[in-house]
Amino acid sequence: MSAVPSLPESLTVRSDAPHEDVLRRIDSANHATNGLNGHANKPTTSAHAEPSSTSLPNSAAFTLRQAPVENFRPLRVIVVGAGYSGVYLGIRLPERLRNVQLRIYEKNDGIGGTWWENRYPGCACDIPSHSYQYSFEPNKDWSSLYAPAAEIQAYIERTARKYGADRFIRLGHEVKECRYDFTNKRVGVIGSGSSAIQIIPRLQKLPGTQLSCFIRSKTWISPPFGQEMWDKLGLTGFTIPDELKAKFKSDPEHYHKFRLAVEEDANSIHDVTIRGTPMNVGAKKAFEDHMRQRLAAKPEIFDALLPSFSPGCRRLTPGPGFLEALTEPNVSFITDPITGIEPRGVRTKDGKLHGIDALVCATGFHVSAPPPFPVIVDDPSNSSQNDPTKTKTKQSTTRTLRDHWRHRATSYLSLATDGFPNLFMMLGPNSAIGSGSLTMMIESTGDYIVRCVRKIQRDNVRSMAVNPRRVRDFTQYVDAYFAGTVFAEECRSWYRSGHDGRITGLWPGSTNHCIEALRSPRWEDFVYAYVGEDGGDGEEGNRMAWLGDGWSQKQRDGEDLAFYLYPEFLDEPVPGRPEEKELYKVRPFSY
Repeated sequence: MSAVPSLPESLTVRSDAPHEDVLRRIDSANHATNGLNGHANKPTTSAHAEPSSTSLPNSAAFTLRQAPVENFRPLRVIVVGAGYSGVYLGIRLPERLRNVQLRIYEKNDGIGGTWWENRYPGCACDIPSHSYQYSFEPNKDWSSLYAPAAEIQAYIERTARKYGADRFIRLGHEVKECRYDFTNKRVGVIGSGSSAIQIIPRLQKLPGTQLSCFIRSKTWISPPFGQEMWDKLGLTGFTIPDELKAKFKSDPEHYHKFRLAVEEDANSIHDVTIRGTPMNVGAKKAFEDHMRQRLAAKPEIFDALLPSFSPGCRRLTPGPGFLEALTEPNVSFITDPITGIEPRGVRTKDGKLHGIDALVCATGFHVSAPPPFPVIVDDPSNSSQNDPTKTKTKQSTTRTLRDHWRHRATSYLSLATDGFPNLFMMLGPNSAIGSGSLTMMIESTGDYIVRCVRKIQRDNVRSMAVNPRRVRDFTQYVDAYFAGTVFAEECRSWYRSGHDGRITGLWPGSTNHCIEALRSPRWEDFVYAYVGEDGGDGEEGNRMAWLGDGWSQKQRDGEDLAFYLYPEFLDEPVPGRPEEKELYKVRPFSY
């Protein structure tokens, strides 16, 4: 694919819809009774209130919209980023919607997102590879239980090309490759998080390398995820043998059972995150014994690393080879705080200068920051548009997502925030999974967003914004949930906000909890402005105009006029006891 300029310097989200006015109407409706208890509804004070009676005069003008009920009005959708999330939307949006102009802007020169950017030695997935893939695109050729970054990037790019998502992707300019040579050098590594845990074993093995590891924070190093399953297969190490990969390809049922085992293993450990549970207490003892055994050659390192907080408070990383590398003769384990970086090395609080030739800063990512580009919305909250007693003007102020999240990044179900209509997020605040598969979170969020885009299209919605009250409700729920988990214990973790230490990185629940919560949108949690209202074009005020002219697109096309009788669309109940249908026993409530 030829390289073209990436996302414009400023991504602007603008809407002329008076959302605060619409909010007042919603509030009036929420505070009114429904009349069934003998009390009349309170009258709304909004100047745009709808008639309380369903009896409209015959003279009310309304012209049918000359289009079928499906209402495929044209939409433009912009997706920012071409990693796991962006590629998923690049597949599902064109699959499930029609008449949508889609663009996916990627600042990098290749597809893959973080797996394209991160190329440090040892960079790999830290959960089993077969749980870190799209549910519909199994890869039976992973080389390792913990796939290296290059394989994951290749998988994402291959999937994008297979399903045509690359059609919509616009990449940045091509750059030349740069490589670092760490052999026969004195190398310093700062950090003890996931990146450092993966980098250190690789650097330690390079010829002639002398490694200084500056580790300030205590951390748990867990046994490898999926180890019990791996042991049952009689496998050692983490490389997936060629004969097993061949078995995956030749025996689909065998591979399906393997995938189920991997996913069920990941989803069964959620209890370890709840403080005081038997699994939580048992994990702490098991991890402690595991670390002590691997650091038997240098017990002083075990004493320095052992945390007081529970496993899971910080991101757990299995770290194959990390603890063993710390005990090697070419590695120095340094816990004194760093006071300065000088031309000849790193100076620590004890006054010692540790001479180095290269320094690796594995100090984490800015996960609580807003997007690196400005997201701007017209804010009518300070204008006269929202006061029916004043003359309306077109004046408004602007505000940015960075300002909105200055004190804390808040969201509604991780995928939207108040005040920014028609803006949806993949992996927004409170989206990562503390125990389970992140890719299923990505798929669930993507499916939710596709449903929202379809509603905007079909229902003639001009702008759709989450009700601020629901953002506050979700934030309150998040804080109440995490109070009883290991994530709330005292530890340095990227899960936490840098301002007040509240958990802003994780979804408040398990993977299955997330899938269920995002399965069906709660449309009542959003505020809408419609095409044709408040000065727009088209039908004036009739919110049932989407019904069109009484025809369906199927009839217009003259094809599949009885599609509802096709076997793939039939949902046949079990005679006598429909509740025993296997599909709904596995996943009930309107699958």
